[in-house]
Amino acid sequence: MKVSNKQKEQARNADLISFMQDNYPTRLMQDGKAWRDTKYPDITIWRSSMDGMYKFKAHAVNTQAIKEDIKGSDTIAYLRRFLDYDYSGAVIALSQY
Repeated sequence: MKVSNKQKEQARNADLISFMQDNYPTRLMQDGKAWRDTKYPDITIWRSSMDGMYKFKAHAVNTQAIKEDIKGSDTIAYLRRFLDYDYSGAVIALSQY
């Protein structure tokens, strides 16, 4: 399915925490100003002070290796790597947030 440039931009700027709380309510836990993925607790999710977008980082080698061919640390990459979305599915899901 084709997605528009506007949808891509909306997805990149999406509120990942709201998306996760609405769709995967047990999957995140707050850790100070950051969040952790309960399935992969070595992942840190935070809102960047530089651009206001959500970013993530996997700290353990085995978590880094999950779908390592998917590059990036933004909301779209997170859904693709750890929630098994394809690119267009991730964009469409996130563009609503």
